[in-house]
Amino acid sequence: MTDKSLDWISKAALGLLLFLIHCSASTAAIQPKIVGGEFSKPGEFPFMAALIYNTAAQIKLVDDGTTYKSGFLSRGKIEGYKANGIACNWTDSSSGCSSSVSKNICVFYMSLTLGAQTQLSSCTEAGGIAAIVLTPENFSGNDALSYLAQAEDLAPQIPVNHLNSGHSQGFVDTFGRFVAAGLPLVIESTPEPRDYAFCGGTYIGEDWVLTAAHCIKGKNKDSFVVNVGTDNLIKGKTNILGVKSFFTLKNYDPKTLSHDIGLIQLKHTPIGVKPLKIAPEEFLAQRIEDLGEATVIGFGLQKAGDFFSRSSVLKQANIQIIPQATCSATLFDAYNQDRFPLELKLDETMFCAGSGNGSGSCPGDSGGPILIKKDSEYLQAGLTSWGISCDDFPSVFTNAPSFVESIEKKTGLSLQASVLADSGGALLSDSANQSDSGSNSGGGSFGLVVFLLVFVRALFSRLRQTTGQTSPTTD
Repeated sequence: MTDKSLDWISKAALGLLLFLIHCSASTAAIQPKIVGGEFSKPGEFPFMAALIYNTAAQIKLVDDGTTYKSGFLSRGKIEGYKANGIACNWTDSSSGCSSSVSKNICVFYMSLTLGAQTQLSSCTEAGGIAAIVLTPENFSGNDALSYLAQAEDLAPQIPVNHLNSGHSQGFVDTFGRFVAAGLPLVIESTPEPRDYAFCGGTYIGEDWVLTAAHCIKGKNKDSFVVNVGTDNLIKGKTNILGVKSFFTLKNYDPKTLSHDIGLIQLKHTPIGVKPLKIAPEEFLAQRIEDLGEATVIGFGLQKAGDFFSRSSVLKQANIQIIPQATCSATLFDAYNQDRFPLELKLDETMFCAGSGNGSGSCPGDSGGPILIKKDSEYLQAGLTSWGISCDDFPSVFTNAPSFVESIEKKTGLSLQASVLADSGGALLSDSANQSDSGSNSGGGSFGLVVFLLVFVRALFSRLRQTTGQTSPTTD
């Protein structure tokens, strides 16, 4: 393979990387999860929780009964609505909404001329209760992504659905006929959970779920629900519960992922679900010292790098705890540390497990538990936090026992840890309605970007090795 060929592949891979990063920043990120391992036995992990975006929608044209799949803007208002649909700019893309939309639904095509802010402001100022935004057939994918990213940044105060007109031609044709005839058309929209998990969690008692801070930081609490106590996301829907509020540690650092732990308070208590206890700190410390085995569980990708291999059935993998020094060297020294664009480092709130044996956790298993056994009982050792690959490198986990005191203070639960060491005395802060643009609103997209950056670097390295070239050396 020539240098010219390598250069072309490098550019192609970089282009793919930038596209995926753009998508993860603009839309709900699709996360890789348990790779390798096996499907769990039914009922073995009744405490497992799955965080699921509640941003899917079914739009129904009431007059003819047809339905269309859509989605809500995750930072807008997420609730059902039913009213007359009123066209705002059906024939003139340079015009906004008139007063006729008051107490009705604004329906309009995306306009690059007007922009998302002008169009949505026109709808709300005219009294519209919701908006349905159609993608014109002549729009490129980048145009649509850019428009929707602008709309998300506005965090609109009304529900906003988006439809690709090319995939929903029946909606466009029917609505167009009613508009031409001057007749009202009743439209109904109903929010629905999506069919995959973007993060995991652990049910710890009453109405509380433990998860990773980066899964919830910056989220709209109405944009996701929690499925508690199931090992099958399609069949097990008994305990799909709304989110009342959520909290992260005050000293959680999104740059280093230190103190990567958070709590979700549910609107209701799950039915018939047994909570998981956190391991005593000295028991976990001994297991780490012994380099013992642990079990990591989660929903999602079954093949590393394949973003379309998500699993609706819970998977598990047995992995070995490894020394922190070895983990640090493996993660950073293998790739030029000075080229890492992120301030990731291991600290006392973390531990490592997995040794590149073809199975393990990945970014997006984030928040789900890593378990150790005491006698025949599973105990929570930590939470999946971050990593740079799916199965070639160790994963990094938040040390759950270190935060027992903070968790008990906030929840009032007794987690039965025998040593209550609170890392730094950090207290949990209210994050129930965070939507600041500087936070990780992708729910794990931060870990995805780390994975992609290192994946591309590894690709270049392996290509050079196959052609007899030397890999770049560490400065």
